[in-house]
Amino acid sequence: MPNVLITRRTHPLGVSLLQAETDVRTLLNPSRQELMAALPDVDAMIAGVSVMFDGELLDHAPRLLVLARHGVGLDNVDLKAATERGICVLYAPQAMTVAVAEHAVGLMLAVAKSFKRGDLALREGKFHNRDLLGEVDLYGKTLGIIGCGRIGSRVSRICSRGLGMNVITYDPYITDLQAAKVDAARKQTLAEVLREADVVTLHTPLTDETRHMIGEEQLAMMKPTAYLINTARGPVVDERALIAALESGKIAGAGVDVFEVEPPATDNPLLSMPNVIATPHAAGSSLECMQRIALTISRGILAVLHDQQPEAESMANPEVWARRRHAH
Repeated sequence: MPNVLITRRTHPLGVSLLQAETDVRTLLNPSRQELMAALPDVDAMIAGVSVMFDGELLDHAPRLLVLARHGVGLDNVDLKAATERGICVLYAPQAMTVAVAEHAVGLMLAVAKSFKRGDLALREGKFHNRDLLGEVDLYGKTLGIIGCGRIGSRVSRICSRGLGMNVITYDPYITDLQAAKVDAARKQTLAEVLREADVVTLHTPLTDETRHMIGEEQLAMMKPTAYLINTARGPVVDERALIAALESGKIAGAGVDVFEVEPPATDNPLLSMPNVIATPHAAGSSLECMQRIALTISRGILAVLHDQQPEAESMANPEVWARRRHAH
């Protein structure tokens, strides 16, 4: 039976599918060295984000046919190196849309409604501080979405139709018509969105283009009453610049699910600020999302192991499959 290595907590529904047809080993959150030692006899694996899958690491996996990323991001997988080695890379780009969009909206509401301050005040016996929490309404406010793909589009619809927000977006890869279909007005520049929005929410992948796309200069463009929400990737934001902007009052607050270094240090200032709601990279960890991801990637793994083509939208490098079919 083929050997499957799981290095990231995966819902039992997916694990059960694999166990019925493969030998499954679990090595959660391994170091790079531990992973190198475990890879030589592995035919397929489910991977998290803690280790970079580059050519050097993949060279330790001579039998590896399929690498499945548990989630939507591919920033820790060298697709070129995997493709050169004939390794099919799978992911679950649609499985996380609902969960991450809802989490982003939840963070918006939590910071705007001062949930953290209110919770602490009540626990400290300061019930009568309820009028001093600094809550604001989102109705009628302007939401700026950076990256209007699957998740950004869903956030736009939720906030436009459900909260009565005006939505603008910056995404150079969509048209005005595509933006309008999800209730958003497309702006030509990032600066326009930052200057106009009352809430800025980030929904971009991590690439060379987007790394630190929100830094000191960009934060200075935002309104002092604005909030920044990041459920994308930590390095999209210059964390030191964000901390400085929050401490100096250049922006009013933030909701962060991702950090430049994960897990963040326990003394990271973002974790103790009253105007920050922070969650542990958990936007895609709802029960339903975990089930969708596990089933999507487990079915894809079994398809590859049975020499069958996985669903097209779950293949990050379909050229590997095309080459394999041609070879047959």
